[in-house]
Amino acid sequence: MKETKLANGILIQIDPQPLPETLAAPLRERWETDEDDDLLEELLAKAAAITDAGAFLRPAHVDAVNGDLTTLDGYPFRSALVAEKIAVSGDTVVGYVMTCGRALYSALDELKDDFFAAAIWDDIMIAYLRLAGDMVHKYVTEHFFPSDDGKKHFSALNPGSLDTWDIYGQKELFALLGDGAAAAGVELTGSMLMLPTKSGSGIFFHTDKPYENCMHCPRIDCPNRRAAYVGDKK
Repeated sequence: MKETKLANGILIQIDPQPLPETLAAPLRERWETDEDDDLLEELLAKAAAITDAGAFLRPAHVDAVNGDLTTLDGYPFRSALVAEKIAVSGDTVVGYVMTCGRALYSALDELKDDFFAAAIWDDIMIAYLRLAGDMVHKYVTEHFFPSDDGKKHFSALNPGSLDTWDIYGQKELFALLGDGAAAAGVELTGSMLMLPTKSGSGIFFHTDKPYENCMHCPRIDCPNRRAAYVGDKK
């Protein structure tokens, strides 16, 4: 892992490396249909050689929480959900963006005429985003929200996951992230879409009570669900 201190945060990037078996095995199970077909292994090797997956972390001081307005290092966030969770988070939160990286995303264009290869590559990008996520969670645990009991003491809020902080919250978040998002290789389009598309963003905050956006998302059959649905968040 490469760590670079920037003016307003930390850029962390994965060194070019193969996917760990925990992430590679599901890809082999899904895509290897012919013992004589080396396409998957070729694509895995290509990705391992060029990956620049990583993240930018932006620690921020909680200035004030008034009603549904939260101010972090002078940047305003208008969301009742953000205000509720951050009001009890302590003095510091961490804005973040993580990504599969520009190199993998740009390489997808080379495969656009091969639907099968492009589909495999899309899954590989997701796997490297998850690898970046594992790296980020470990880093945030060690440097911002350390644990003495072996338990995780932080959760994340993500713009667009719930109506109570909709997708336009990306504009507020990227204002806080500043040039760090671009340093990580991520840009925000006018329609609030992140490029590379296999990217994630949000705010980590301290909590001793487990929280996932999934708890208030009614998409019961979502394949990425991380917690049981407990009801809508009004």
